[in-house]
Amino acid sequence: MDSVLISLPIGFRICFQGTAGKVRYYTRAWGSGYSLALQHRELIMETETAMPVPLRWTLRAGSLLLLLLSLAIFAGHWPWLTPLAFLVPLSLFAGWGLWVAGAGCAVFLAATLSLGLSSELGMARHQFVPMLILATGLAAVFVYLREYKAAQLAPLRRTDSLTLASIRDYLDSDLNREIRRGEREGTPVTVAVLHLDAPETPLPEQDQSNLMVRLGRLLHRTLRDFDSYYRNNETGFIIVLPATATPDSVRTIEGIRSQAKDMLTREGMELTLSAGVVGANVGDDARSLSEKAQETLRRAQKQGGNRTLTWTDAGGTGHD
Repeated sequence: MDSVLISLPIGFRICFQGTAGKVRYYTRAWGSGYSLALQHRELIMETETAMPVPLRWTLRAGSLLLLLLSLAIFAGHWPWLTPLAFLVPLSLFAGWGLWVAGAGCAVFLAATLSLGLSSELGMARHQFVPMLILATGLAAVFVYLREYKAAQLAPLRRTDSLTLASIRDYLDSDLNREIRRGEREGTPVTVAVLHLDAPETPLPEQDQSNLMVRLGRLLHRTLRDFDSYYRNNETGFIIVLPATATPDSVRTIEGIRSQAKDMLTREGMELTLSAGVVGANVGDDARSLSEKAQETLRRAQKQGGNRTLTWTDAGGTGHD
């Protein structure tokens, strides 16, 4: 697809080699616009919600400015800025949702087609107008690929690619399923919340992110295939241990804390981790079990951190 679109400006130049210099000028503008699109197509291919907010609003402001500028150019002002019109469809689809970008492109296409009826451009309008329509078509191709990719990957996007942890949105459904399975089969289900204790000197954001990636990879190597873990805020994980009683879960979490401590010691980092462990009781659901685990973790950290605490040890009612 890329090779076909790249060949378009070459074809235009061959077909109109003997015409006026304006044709070559607009052809070069099309080629430059497409080259710029290739260099920055990750912006168009990225979904609007996944894009950082400052970048999103910068693109939105720029796209509106380009659209207004293009309409002014089409009205006869600043004709030397005509090549900027090729960037209007790309910037609209990169910064706005489909409906808003589509409406903006409709206005842009209406203004473009009106140029074909204007005699002010002379013979150049027979080349300039089709190239603008091709630029809009190119943006539409990028948007189609973006939406198609998002639709294909949405059911599969369950894990964070860095920590390999499952996305937090799936915790409630997964945990409720494990609780129901445990009730049917008569097997225990345990939830643990593992968190980094707050250091005296806060870690730089990048160092903290790198540390959480390494902890996530440690959990991935250590836990069983049917265990699962999820990101919990910026400094911890929620771990679901099916078919595991509370004492066994405590031993598992203590083993993970020991390995994490060795890793931190090798890196020269004086950091500790705390964990809260709670077993499912009759009547528990995903929400209540998660809240108990979070409360157990808070009490463990309140006692000084660097420890694993169970729900009953923390003073909770019921049994583990």
